[in-house]
Amino acid sequence: GGSFTPKYTVVMAGTNDLNNVGTPVPQALTDITTLINNLQTRGAQTDAAHRIVLASVLDQQDPTGSANVASFNAGLPSIIATFNAANPSNEIIFWDAYTIAGPWSAAIMPDGAHPNSTLYATLGHSLYTLLAPFIP
Repeated sequence: GGSFTPKYTVVMAGTNDLNNVGTPVPQALTDITTLINNLQTRGAQTDAAHRIVLASVLDQQDPTGSANVASFNAGLPSIIATFNAANPSNEIIFWDAYTIAGPWSAAIMPDGAHPNSTLYATLGHSLYTLLAPFIP
């Protein structure tokens, strides 16, 4: 098959770790840091203009999961700042999907975990709006 060199990698990771798996928030933040480091290394090897979009995680129905999500999301700006200070010519873009989606409700996540089609459309539009200035 052919090869594909993405210009952007959108990362929204940690949801299952913070709820179902029970990964402690500090470990989940370490894991996302490792993932971003790997993506930056591989992206730089294939395309110097490769950009990473790091998204906050959506709220969860479970109160413990919701508290974990809030703590995890609060740690993301520090991770992004560290990466961006080390590589200012290829900054990570933050996408605050959590704020766009708002608090968990059955109306927007009817199965308890996944957005409905309206929320997916809202998130998609916001991501396009975020990336539009970077797309030639």
